[in-house]
Parts: sequence; structure tokens; C-alpha cells
Amino acid sequence: MWDVQNPIGRGLLHAGFAFGWLLVLASTFLVGTLPAWQATRRTELKMELGDGKGASHGVLKPWIRQTLIGAQAALVLVVLAGLVLVGLGRAGAAAARSARADTAADAAALAAAAALARAEGPGAARAAATGAAADNGGVLERCDCSDDHAEVAVRVGDATGRARAEVDRCSALGAGCGTDPG
Repeated sequence: MWDVQNPIGRGLLHAGFAFGWLLVLASTFLVGTLPAWQATRRTELKMELGDGKGASHGVLKPWIRQTLIGAQAALVLVVLAGLVLVGLGRAGAAAARSARADTAADAAALAAAAALARAEGPGAARAAATGAAADNGGVLERCDCSDDHAEVAVRVGDATGRARAEVDRCSALGAGCGTDPG
């Protein structure tokens, strides 16, 4: 479910997940068993019921109630913070995969355009794009390499990057292509 490549990040994620489950189990145990424990320790029913307005005469009961409410609120905050962090981590990982795919596509398009500028032909341009995509951890899915442009799509993992590079033969040949700059 979580694809975390960094060993430290993976360890922190697993530790946080285990800690969250321990908090859930501890809270469930306390909330489930504490009322039963108190019921077996009653000395007088009148003392447990209080004055009917929610007041209690015992010292232990309000302290335990406040502790449980605080623990449950803390547990809710920990779980919500964990969900937010998992969501942010997944969004960040998707953005990183997309950036890697875009970078691989840029490199593949530039390699193909360089081959076209050297007049090596579309086959050599496709081979150059395939090599550049592989060097960047991607797989070339599509290469539209004509005489004047190279348009590629590269897949890296589950992300696809697209790029287009124009061929400027005048710059590649170092000539002015019939224009006088001066």
C-alpha cells in the first residue's frame, strides 16, 4: 500500500503505524474495561449516582473521566495527524514520480532532436530517445520523430511525462541559413 523507498522513512512510517495501533488498543481497553472495573468496586449506589446533575462525590471518578476524555482527544488528534501525513506523503511521492517522468521525457526529446539535427534519421532519433529514457529510469512509450521535431512520451513507474523538442538545423550546422546577422 505504501511504497516508501527511503529506509529511514519506511521505518518511521511503520513505527508511526504501530504506535497508532497501540494507542487504539490501549484506548479501547481503557474505555471498555474501566466502567466494568468501577461497577465491581461500587460501595454505595447513591454515591455513584450523585445528586442527579452530573456531580460526583468520589475523588477518583472525575479524575479518571477527565483522563479518558483527554486520552481519547489525543488519540483522535494522533489518528487525524497520521492520516494527513499519509495523504501528504502519497501526494509528494506522486509529484516526485511525475517530475522524474517529465525529466526523462525532456532528456529523450532532446536526444531525439539532436539525432535529427545531425540528419541521422527518425530511426536513430527513436534509438537515442529510447536510450535517454532508459538512462533516466523510464520506458519510451511513443516517439513522433520527424524532420523538424521530436515529440515523446516516457513512462516512469505509474507516471507518464511528455515533451517536445524542435530541431533548429541552422544552429546545429553553425550557419546563418541565408540570413545576414549584420
